[in-house]
Order: sequence, then structure tokens, then C-alpha cells
Amino acid sequence: MRHETSRPAAASLLVLVAAISVIAACTRYDVAQLRGDWRAEYPFGTETLTLRADGRYEQRFVLKSTGEVTTRSGKWEYDTRDGRLVVHDCMDVVEDFVKLRQDYKTSKVTSVMMPEREHLFYGRLVLGSEEYPLRKQ
Repeated sequence: MRHETSRPAAASLLVLVAAISVIAACTRYDVAQLRGDWRAEYPFGTETLTLRADGRYEQRFVLKSTGEVTTRSGKWEYDTRDGRLVVHDCMDVVEDFVKLRQDYKTSKVTSVMMPEREHLFYGRLVLGSEEYPLRKQ
């Protein structure tokens, strides 16, 4: 026996899923929730981003093949109105979402990220790409 979902029911389900996704994407966080250490593991190294209460950050990247450490520091800010975390003049270590950027030591970018939960409404806070997110420690 074949079971078919009615079109109105399917449309209602689609609207519900879309609404939940919009609500999750629009979640704002308290600045205190963002302060502290964030960590991303890549096949080629480990990145740590420390957001301090004074609006400064320290970024640290350890190259897996050699153990070489590269650091950068600067300012960060969080706009509670639109939920954007902005990290000024940070290193960009990933190219094409999957490989080490060859000029990562000298690269300077302003990174704009939207903090979100790892699993929609629960789990650790994450920043950045889905492939290699920075996870709140």
C-alpha cells in the first residue's frame, strides 16, 4: 500500500522547517558567551583563536608537518543587533575551504562570522565553515 502526503501537509512542513532555520540563524548571543578559546583542526594544522574581554584577540596556528607556530593579534567586535562577529586583520590559513593557504603567515583579512550552535538549537558554539569550524572550547 502506498502512502502519500497531501500537498497542504507537505507545504506546511516545508514552511515549519524554513521558519525553524530562520529562527536558528537569527539567534543572538551575549558577548560573554563568545569570549574565550576557539579551536579548529585541519589536516595540515591547528588554529586557536582567543577572544578577550578587552576586545583584543590572539590567533595561533601550528603547522602539523613542522610544529612551527605563527601568531597574530588584533581587535575583535560583536554586533548584537545583527549577530556578526568581526575579527580584524587576522590570518587566513585555509584556501578553497580545504587546503593550507601558502601565504597564511602574511595574509591579513577581516573575517566576519555568524556564531551558531553545532546542532541547530543545542551543542557547542561554532564559527566559520562547516568543513572546519572553530569550536568554542
